[in-house]
Amino acid sequence: MHSLKILSCCTLFIGLLSACKKNDNNTPPSKKADTYYQLPQGHAAFDQQIVNWYHQYNTYVLYRFTEKEFKYGITGFYPQAMLCKTADTCSMPAAVSFLKNYWFDFYTDDFLRKFLPFKILLAGQMFRSDDGFDTTTVRITYPMAGLDYIIIPHVDSAFATMPSAQRQLLKTALNITFLHSLFFGSSDFTPGKITPPAAFFEVSPYNRKGITNADKYQYGFLLLGMDNNQQFTAPGKYEDFEIYLETILSTPSRILATTLLSPAKDPNGLIRKKCDIIIRYFKEEHKVDIQGIADKK
Repeated sequence: MHSLKILSCCTLFIGLLSACKKNDNNTPPSKKADTYYQLPQGHAAFDQQIVNWYHQYNTYVLYRFTEKEFKYGITGFYPQAMLCKTADTCSMPAAVSFLKNYWFDFYTDDFLRKFLPFKILLAGQMFRSDDGFDTTTVRITYPMAGLDYIIIPHVDSAFATMPSAQRQLLKTALNITFLHSLFFGSSDFTPGKITPPAAFFEVSPYNRKGITNADKYQYGFLLLGMDNNQQFTAPGKYEDFEIYLETILSTPSRILATTLLSPAKDPNGLIRKKCDIIIRYFKEEHKVDIQGIADKK
C-alpha cells in the first residue's frame, strides 16, 4: 500500500497571524488534564467551534503549530525536506466551515470519536523537495496523512473564494486521505484501524493470468497490475480495494451508473457487485453513506 510519510530536514515558517475579526466573547481555554495543546489558539468565533470539536471528538484542529507537529516520527526526525507555512487566519472561518460540511458531516459522531486523527493541521503554502535537501520547490496541493495527523494545505487568502471545482477536488482528496489512513495506516508504524470487507475479495480472480486491458472489466478489475516481465496481471487484493474505494469517493453516483456500472462496461455485473459490497459495508458497519461524499456539491 502507499504508506504516506511526511519527511523532514526542512525549515518551517511560522507566522502567528492575528485573526481578521475578533469576537468580544473570549473562548475559555480547554481545562482537560490530558490536554497537549492550549485551546483556543485565538479569540475569534471560529475558535469556539474548534474547542467544541476537541471536547466532542478529542482531536486538535491547529492553525498555529511548530515543525515538530509534522516532522517527528517514531524513528526520529524525518529525512525529506519540507517547508510549511501556517494558515492565514483570515481564511479560518471558511476553513472551519469546510471541515464541517465536507468532512465531519459525512460521518457519525461515534465514527469521528473513534477515528479522527489526533491532530488536524491547517497549513498555508507547502513545498517538498525531491532530493531530500532544502531546495523545496515542489508544491504540495493535497492533504497528507502523517503519524498522528492529517495536514491540509492552501488554507490561504484565496481559500474562502475557492472555485467549486477546486473545492470538490479538495473534498475528494481529504476523504480519500482519511479513509485510506484508516484502512492502510498512515506510515510503516501505524497499522490500519479498520479492515476491508472480506466479501470484496471473493468476487474477482486475483490469481488469473493473461488478463488484458480489453477484458479487465469482465473480471471486475478497474486497473491491472504488471509483473516483472512487464506483462499485465490481476492487481493485488488490497490495491484493488483501494482503487474501488477511491473510485466511489471521487465519482458521483449518477456518473458511476452510466459509466463503470453500465452493461457495456460491466457485462458480468462484477464491478457493481464490488461497489455494492463497499457501500453496504460502510452503511451497515459504520452508518456512513459513502456515496453521499461523492454526491455532495
